[in-house]
Amino acid sequence: MVERFVNRVKFDSYEDFKENFKLVVPDHFNFGYDVVDEWAKEEPNKVALCWTNDKGEHIDFTFADMKRETDKTAAYFQSLGIGKGDMVMLILKRRYEFWFSIVALHKIGAVVIPATHLLTKKDIVYRCNAADIKAVVAYGDEIITTHVNDSLPESPSLKIKISVGPLIPEGWEDFHKGVESAPAFVPPARNNNDDIMLLYFTSGTTGNPKGVMLTYGAISDTDAFSNSHFPNQPGETIVSMLPMAHMYGLAIEFIHPNVDGVTVWFLGKTPSPSTLLKAMQEVK
Repeated sequence: MVERFVNRVKFDSYEDFKENFKLVVPDHFNFGYDVVDEWAKEEPNKVALCWTNDKGEHIDFTFADMKRETDKTAAYFQSLGIGKGDMVMLILKRRYEFWFSIVALHKIGAVVIPATHLLTKKDIVYRCNAADIKAVVAYGDEIITTHVNDSLPESPSLKIKISVGPLIPEGWEDFHKGVESAPAFVPPARNNNDDIMLLYFTSGTTGNPKGVMLTYGAISDTDAFSNSHFPNQPGETIVSMLPMAHMYGLAIEFIHPNVDGVTVWFLGKTPSPSTLLKAMQEVK
């Protein structure tokens, strides 16, 4: 798959790479259609995502599953009035619904804002007002949903609150019920390469966080960097432990392995050494 987006994948030296490497970004590039859905066509039974948690749950999602579920999720978001250019913040910890949501939002041209579950009311208010956030998709625990609810009086742009459970507070949409009852997905007009795909807020070490925008076209560059530093081979499985709320985690453990078609073993909880060792043993 990566060969579609670069002129070469093998180089004799780093100097050769610097001098001769070129991106080949197709017009109207969309990660959902041009990567996830293409893998679903070519190798539908290949496992894209293996999700586990500390309760012993283990769910495998093939690329065919990913296409089906992201189409349903995209249709659900459309039914709520989310569309091209709308800002949507994901506070989903390490839930598999993060994968469904981010790909679905790419398909409909919305802008994804991955966020840590450690945000408090003031953090949410700041982000909503800085980016005119229209919707939040969150893991349903009391702490996260309370911070979001408390932010509402000072976040006039925030109109839609969606919970993936287990808690579905009053006034929140139920993600799973909505996805299952959504109409058939009708893909909208394709995005342009200079449309914004992702918006990440920096950590704000010396001041307020800054919003960093990434376009659809820039994602090819992100994968090219990842491929040059972390090449994957067909049939491999990687263990994901980095937070999706940070660009490095998204680039190395989501975008890059999807382009390469390798399986991501997605730990449902920030791993302890024992959890990580167990995952390594099971992957091997």
